[in-house]
Amino acid sequence: MMPMSQAILMETFPPEEQAVAMSVWGLGMMLGPVMGPIVGGWITDNYSWRWIFYINVPVGALAFLMVTIFVHDPAYIRRGIRKIDWWGLGYLAVGIGALQVMLDKGERLDWFDSNLIIALGATGGAGLLLFAIQELRTREPIVNLRVLKNRTFAVGTVFTTTVMFGMYGTYILIPLFCQQVTGYTPLLAGMVLSIQSFGTFLSIMLAGRLFNKFDPRLMVAIGCVIAGIGSLAMANFYVRISFSNIAIPGILRGIGSGLIFIPMTTLSLGAVRKEDMGTASGLFNMVRTIGGSIGIAVLVAMLSSRAQIHQSYLTAHVDPFRLGAWRNSIPGAAGAMMNFTRHGSAPLLGMVYQEVQRQASVMAFVDDFRVIAYLFFILSPLSFVMRRPKSAASAPAAH
Repeated sequence: MMPMSQAILMETFPPEEQAVAMSVWGLGMMLGPVMGPIVGGWITDNYSWRWIFYINVPVGALAFLMVTIFVHDPAYIRRGIRKIDWWGLGYLAVGIGALQVMLDKGERLDWFDSNLIIALGATGGAGLLLFAIQELRTREPIVNLRVLKNRTFAVGTVFTTTVMFGMYGTYILIPLFCQQVTGYTPLLAGMVLSIQSFGTFLSIMLAGRLFNKFDPRLMVAIGCVIAGIGSLAMANFYVRISFSNIAIPGILRGIGSGLIFIPMTTLSLGAVRKEDMGTASGLFNMVRTIGGSIGIAVLVAMLSSRAQIHQSYLTAHVDPFRLGAWRNSIPGAAGAMMNFTRHGSAPLLGMVYQEVQRQASVMAFVDDFRVIAYLFFILSPLSFVMRRPKSAASAPAAH
């Protein structure tokens, strides 16, 4: 749905209006991140998590009806496809399917210590390799990989994929932090995540207006810096952090994401021919989603391993003979100290260990947030590798 909707916009609007059209499209996409976590948290708290899927049925039916009535194919698509590349489609399904399952189960199965993960990795790699070979050989590929010869589109695709590594990671890490560390309910954790979208709302409106007036590559670079600052601010999170101190860095990340995606998407897709728009948009979104999936898998794996490392370090520095120093830092520790002499140190040691686990978890989250911040800072100057549009009105220029 995402690539086709983008392709329809790029085909429908003239070059000078494409950025504004993508901004309006982005505002619609923004409503999901704003409403989804809040509504999903409320449904989970009051009903069942299964209902977050059931509510898609009437929405999907309405969307089907509206698309059938209002959306029409351009002439070059109505000519029809003479032959479907079933081999390419099969290789793609096997490759992406195996890769996705590997990323989903890797953490639970200890990654490449598991024979299943090794088999899935080999299957996914082979499937994608055969897919690339097939698409470059056939006359009517299901995904025209030759569109990657366009430097602007190729760089934009790789750039956006890398950005999604960090963006998708924060969508997972923030709710985990709120519920596992600070003890928020699903609804409150959803509200924290949704606040980020207000920053996105502002930056999307700004990016659409400024695209034809300023170098869009500069907007992307500035967006990366702002998103990096917001991610670096999350490296200051602590156990008893307030709601506002969690939410404010999210607003910065939201501003950065809007300044990145609207100019980057418009630049990348505007550089290809209309006949290749469907393929380009599909490829653009496919690898972007893969980048997000890889980001989630890598960051969650880092979270687990770093928590173990920090816990080992903190445990080694706990002095049993100085447990009284923990009285004022651990809730309930003062009461436990009253029974210290009668019942031994076991109750207090248990509370100390729980606090060590929690602090180790916070330190692991901070490590992940720093990685995301550094990634955005590194990406910032790389946006200028893309070709600058010849003029504001000829952004979808050439190759």
